[in-house]
Amino acid sequence: MSMEPRERGGPIQKFWDEEGTIKQLESVKAWLLKNAKKHVASEPPTAKSLSQLVQQFIQLQEDHLGRVAKNPPFTRLPVRLFYDFTPSGSLCHILSALYKYKSDQGWRRFDLGSPSRKDANLQMCLKVEEALIEQNLHKVPIVYVKENLRDKDKDKVRDLVKKRGGQVTEDEDEATHIIHPKVDPNPDLYCRPVFRRGDKCLIHFMQMPDSSDNWGICYPENEPGDSPEEKADQYHVGVDWVSESEQYNEWMNEEDYEQDAKGNLKLNDMVMTYEELENSEEKPDKKKKSASKRKRSPSPTPTKRKSKGGSKSKRSR
Repeated sequence: MSMEPRERGGPIQKFWDEEGTIKQLESVKAWLLKNAKKHVASEPPTAKSLSQLVQQFIQLQEDHLGRVAKNPPFTRLPVRLFYDFTPSGSLCHILSALYKYKSDQGWRRFDLGSPSRKDANLQMCLKVEEALIEQNLHKVPIVYVKENLRDKDKDKVRDLVKKRGGQVTEDEDEATHIIHPKVDPNPDLYCRPVFRRGDKCLIHFMQMPDSSDNWGICYPENEPGDSPEEKADQYHVGVDWVSESEQYNEWMNEEDYEQDAKGNLKLNDMVMTYEELENSEEKPDKKKKSASKRKRSPSPTPTKRKSKGGSKSKRSR
């Protein structure tokens, strides 16, 4: 059975508990001890304690801002921000903001699952986002709506973007996202690798939120780098990027909806079909031996589009 999108958007525990992740968190810890010393001095973190804190914070976002949360007050942070382990990168500043808020509140410890602290913890989420924006590590979308959208879609886009905390502009050059009419995607395209570490990859599933990504053994033909790719300054995307961001209460992955300036669908070179994902889960030498025996597997029945009831400095933006 191949990897599938996760039904909920909490932390990927097997990733955050891995030795490779703990090793990467050592450099994050060193940065915090140097640059946020005032806020961590009372209880200096370890790499393992940082792993636990990150998982708790992602779970906090899922519980109160996730796809099944009732009336989420604002949009959750993009999950990609948690995968930037570089010094002074987004994860460093997320953790620095968490410790600063804890210190400012006079808390002896974090209690991210406490119902009595829900409002304070949600305020902490906003403080984290403010810190990331201040460091130019995160930018809320500034949307320009193309004239060839239907009038009712134009109004809907503007309303949903503002509801999600984004901005609308009449200046196309100022926009981070230029909204075009929807173009139907290729239904055979299933997923793509985001980054690789050893024999495992973070796998993103087409037109599913990044919080549904999964982690596991994968040897894709087109190998990704060891960290998520840098985000572009501007994207041309279909109108469904906005509606599905509203559905999941997180800004969807632009590359799943990306078009060129003329409104034609663009494809990422890393994208794979379900069969290609299956094949990539075997080591290359084994693949050759079994290729003649392998039959084409049908793509699984899509389970995405359920209703709500049912990254380096510039890289991270």
